[in-house]
Amino acid sequence: MASRIFVVTFKFSNNPTHLHRPLSLRKSQVPQVSSWSNLSNKSQWRRKTSALRCYVQFVSYVVDLTDPLVIVESRRVNASAHDVFSVLRDPKRHREFDGSSMVRDSEAPPIEAVGDSFVMRMYNEKMGDYEMRNEVVAFEMDQAIAWAPKRHDVDDGDDWDHRWGWMFTDEPSTLITAYFDCTRVPDDVRRHLKNGEWARPILLGSLDQLETFFSSK
Repeated sequence: MASRIFVVTFKFSNNPTHLHRPLSLRKSQVPQVSSWSNLSNKSQWRRKTSALRCYVQFVSYVVDLTDPLVIVESRRVNASAHDVFSVLRDPKRHREFDGSSMVRDSEAPPIEAVGDSFVMRMYNEKMGDYEMRNEVVAFEMDQAIAWAPKRHDVDDGDDWDHRWGWMFTDEPSTLITAYFDCTRVPDDVRRHLKNGEWARPILLGSLDQLETFFSSK
């Protein structure tokens, strides 16, 4: 009989190079709950596993910031992680820190969880007006957020499978780490993107915008 495997994220992990540090545990390796059929009851799970300070989370995305195909830039700003995260999680405010000059607007509400999506209206000289649908692949309140964009207004099959992501360390000023992950991008597109280096000026532009925005507060 196959073993049941659960993905557990330990909240006390200090590894700065991962959004999540998943650990696979078999049923026999974790504290027993009164009924495994009630595992979906998250409050019961949290109470029973409080000794380990862990919780069940089905991790859809892990990023290694040391991978050469993950382009990373950082900046410290004079604001709390909560204040910075509040801007990043609100699609209506994405133009305020857009380093590409392509973002126009969105009508989507603030992001709440992994699996959320939002449509962003965009523009550039080559493509004109277009829309991108962004699926949220990482979300930890005031700590990390990332999304995977793809075309929304046309179905051209041209999916780069890339991610834009952000991580925040509050100490008490906030270290913002912005990254572009092209580890899943097809080889021909990756060459066009110069192994992700295409995104570095965009990341730096976004960090400039955020630094300016919060320094004026």
